Amino acid sequence: MKKSLFALALIAALPLTAIALDPKEQPAKPTTPAAPKTPKAPKPEAPKGPKVGDAAPEIIGKDASGKEMKLSDLKGNVVVIDFWATWCPPCRAAMPEIQKLHEKFQGKNVKVIGVAVWERPHTPAKEGETKPERVYNGKPFEYMKAMKFTYSCWAEGDDSAKKYGVTGIPSMWVIDADGKIIAHETGFDPSKGLKEIEAAVSKAAKDAKAAAPSSKTGA
Repeated sequence: MKKSLFALALIAALPLTAIALDPKEQPAKPTTPAAPKTPKAPKPEAPKGPKVGDAAPEIIGKDASGKEMKLSDLKGNVVVIDFWATWCPPCRAAMPEIQKLHEKFQGKNVKVIGVAVWERPHTPAKEGETKPERVYNGKPFEYMKAMKFTYSCWAEGDDSAKKYGVTGIPSMWVIDADGKIIAHETGFDPSKGLKEIEAAVSKAAKDAKAAAPSSKTGA
């Protein structure tokens, strides 16, 4: 009995799941082992995404008004991209930290964008339910508004996520003013926060400011 209670205590103490998988990629539930079958040919590997140092692929999404938005329109800015979904617990856990990042670098040629992916159709919450993730499931714009997150949100980002080889969320990317990827993280560890992402943004913002033509004229 004591061993059982100890095991339950260990499970309860485990940290929040760091990564939510693409629903299409999640493994099937285990079943009773079947008789051995002739091995099938291996499935082709999913396209691999870009690496740090590569040029950032185009990202296309839609804002709350339905207007098409493009990453390429933000060239000259440092851009932070967060692929996320309303149903994803680690994504929701990371969002207050992303909001802090947005507030810290606001007005410093840094754009923070949450790109919603893999959203499921909205299902009405049960009567009396007040949790935003339940009330606004499948509705990224409404969820962000309810949570008072003020950084940009683009919807319909599934195709863009494929370009980046995203298979788990949250998936965060930092792109410098020249359109090059300078940092990438998948998952969220509350004990670490976004220190590495923030450091990359800070350096890129300083580099962009230093490279910008001076507004002062010579004597």
